[in-house]
Amino acid sequence: MESLLNNKNLISSSVILFRNVKGINFPITMKAEEGKLFSEKIIEKILEIKDDMKVFRLWNDEIKFEKLKETRVLRNKTLKNKEMVAYLESKKNNFKIILNEEEHIRLQCTQSGYNIEEIYNCVKEFDIDLERKIDYLFDETMGYLTSNPNHIGTGLILEVMVHLPMLTLNDKISKLFSHKDKSMFELEGKYGEKGKAYGSIYIIRNTATTGISEKELIEELNELILYVLNEEKKEREKAFEKYKNEISDKIHRAYGVLKEAIILESIETLELLSYVRFGAEEGILNISIDEIEKAVLFSRNPFVKEALQGENNLEKLNLKRADIIRDILKQKVY
Repeated sequence: MESLLNNKNLISSSVILFRNVKGINFPITMKAEEGKLFSEKIIEKILEIKDDMKVFRLWNDEIKFEKLKETRVLRNKTLKNKEMVAYLESKKNNFKIILNEEEHIRLQCTQSGYNIEEIYNCVKEFDIDLERKIDYLFDETMGYLTSNPNHIGTGLILEVMVHLPMLTLNDKISKLFSHKDKSMFELEGKYGEKGKAYGSIYIIRNTATTGISEKELIEELNELILYVLNEEKKEREKAFEKYKNEISDKIHRAYGVLKEAIILESIETLELLSYVRFGAEEGILNISIDEIEKAVLFSRNPFVKEALQGENNLEKLNLKRADIIRDILKQKVY
């Protein structure tokens, strides 16, 4: 576990619990007004337990909705229920709750790096407190019941975001799980479409929530993450053995472009930041990982649009994106 706790390739870890309320229609069959009333009732119960949570009623907050969609906090299912979805967040432990998305309740905690057991304990503690106030939809044989069959049972999803530039460059991502149980875990790009992963950033998550205990699932994930990181390490070692100067040049060129560019497109920025992160991970560049992650986040379109007070013009977005990146990398406050 020590190698996981300190590994710079690991961007963040999340624990998610899906829950539904007994006697209430699933969100997919709710009407907007019914959903809003339900959200308000659950918000009241949540705030009785954790009163430091900030509440966003997304049917009235387009900017917050777009930000959450861009950062993938909200999923595609949310788009269908936008008029009844509420979002709550607490700065402490980066704890989030989404109401009336795909299920009635999604509890989620995300932290930098990897400490999945600690995060799980945080979410589970709140889950137990909430279950004392709300009658969850539960079956003694099947476990927690959900509208999505993939969530039935524990309702537990573990997600790890990881940076895998050399496996991506050498086109070995598709073969990564060839010796693992593909039915239990999946891998997808954080940013991209049609199988692409811009910035070489991936999310690994479990697809099984039945037939395995929560403890066993965490143990399986630990084993898988170690395997993935070891494969990336082997690719890096082989690459540095043959192309050390070329790799170092590519990293420094990417850093130079980001620090001086006047115009930056969204995908281009992700790819350049991937090289810079690679350089930071390997000690080639003296730049903090936190700085790079900040650059990735604030370079995304919803954040750039906010900085431009809602401006949608692509040329202006690309100009402002470059301004933002330059400021962050030159260590100005942003």
